[in-house]
Amino acid sequence: MTNNIFKTAESALKNANIRFRTEDDRIFRLRMGTDNIFYDVCIVCDEEKELLLTIVTASLRVPDEKLDKMCRWLVEKNYGLTLGEFKLDVNDGELSFRTSCPLDDGAVNERIVQIAVWNSVGTFDRNYEEITKILFKNDMSDEEYLSKLMIDSVNGKYSEDDVIDTGSKKKLCS
Repeated sequence: MTNNIFKTAESALKNANIRFRTEDDRIFRLRMGTDNIFYDVCIVCDEEKELLLTIVTASLRVPDEKLDKMCRWLVEKNYGLTLGEFKLDVNDGELSFRTSCPLDDGAVNERIVQIAVWNSVGTFDRNYEEITKILFKNDMSDEEYLSKLMIDSVNGKYSEDDVIDTGSKKKLCS
């Protein structure tokens, strides 16, 4: 079986000058920064299932006391989405946005990869303020809330050279 999905995704990332790491010729890991926060992006190329999956997470965790409110928000938000969905791991509070692209006979091109990545990062980022209000706003002053938004999301996994700034969005999507 050829790695058509993997090779196309690799080409799309390289052509956009995006730094990434690979695992097992099926997974890409990268970090993208926006005006709000850094996002960890995982791109899974499943040749057997003919599927391209993007998973975007941030350094935000939903505490137990906010799970109910966040779950209600997710149900409402997911109902209105046409591509992708928010997911919440209730065991560790990890919030993610995922976009799955089923591919007919593994047919993929760079544009599909671009749409999958930017839909996931963009949707998470457009909803960032609502998410952080659920997590923090009611429990603290405006100053504390703004301070909390300055989360250091690097966590030692990446150097500054590995972070893609928002200017790369234009490169990837052009």
